[in-house]
Amino acid sequence: MRIATKKGDLGESCLYSGRKLKKSALIFDVLGDLDELNSVLGLAKVSVKSFEEVAALIDHMQEDVYRIMSIV
Repeated sequence: MRIATKKGDLGESCLYSGRKLKKSALIFDVLGDLDELNSVLGLAKVSVKSFEEVAALIDHMQEDVYRIMSIV
């Protein structure tokens, strides 16, 4: 099912706060980079699953990335 408002997004996106910014704003690049970092950490965690201490450290790092994203 396709939904279209026929208005487009005018090149803007909203932050969690509701504030609208241009999609070219630096904050969206930062959030995208943090999201990619979190994905790579997830892959690393799966790769070292047999090393429980390392996997636990990566898990804590992912939690920190989530917190940083919420602050940004």
